[in-house]
Amino acid sequence: MNALAVQVLKSLPESNPSELVFPEVNAAHLSVYTRRVFASVGIKDASFHSLRHTAASWLVMEGVDLYAVGRILGHKTPRMTQRYAHLSPEFMAAAVNKLDGVFAGALPEPR
Repeated sequence: MNALAVQVLKSLPESNPSELVFPEVNAAHLSVYTRRVFASVGIKDASFHSLRHTAASWLVMEGVDLYAVGRILGHKTPRMTQRYAHLSPEFMAAAVNKLDGVFAGALPEPR
């Protein structure tokens, strides 16, 4: 978890000694609950899983490499994470541009 998530969790009242943050929420119905909350604030066609996709997308757009994103999401194969690769063209360009440093001075100057 990032620092902001930890701060939010620490700010919640400690009314329940359980390790669960929301013990009254049935995990099997989490997606249903989340859809209701989203609908109540005008967000359509979103679910709890949408939050996961959004986090992955934001990580890639911030330059986090796909291997790390896959590990964070718990993907079993790199192919599962590849769906986010299109969100990072600048990252891919930066990777290819690293070759410029490898060949610096190796080629003759143009005439």
